[in-house]
Amino acid sequence: MSIKRRETDAGATAPKTTSCAVVSVNPITVLRFELAERTVCCPLSGLSRWEWSNIGEEKLVIDVAKDRVTVTGRGLAAVLDALDAGRLQVLRESPPTRTPPQDDQLRIDGIKIESK
Repeated sequence: MSIKRRETDAGATAPKTTSCAVVSVNPITVLRFELAERTVCCPLSGLSRWEWSNIGEEKLVIDVAKDRVTVTGRGLAAVLDALDAGRLQVLRESPPTRTPPQDDQLRIDGIKIESK
């Protein structure tokens, strides 16, 4: 008896991963926020709204159940697009670097989670 290999989707690729974000190729059900001192996981069904602004400092505010998550950094429009598509899997603060990031490069300077 031979083992049949499962056919894979030719268009499927590995998740897009950067030092501060993981975007899945498939829709996901949980969003994970990885902070230095803790990790917080939220079901996507708990997300009620998100708002991106680029006035002064670039900021993304995500309302999750009774919490408000504020993400600051650069290139956050890519995070917004992944949220819109239901494919954002992980957000983590970027590690410190000595070189300044490029304007379009995703960089997360801070993630703050607080009760509303």
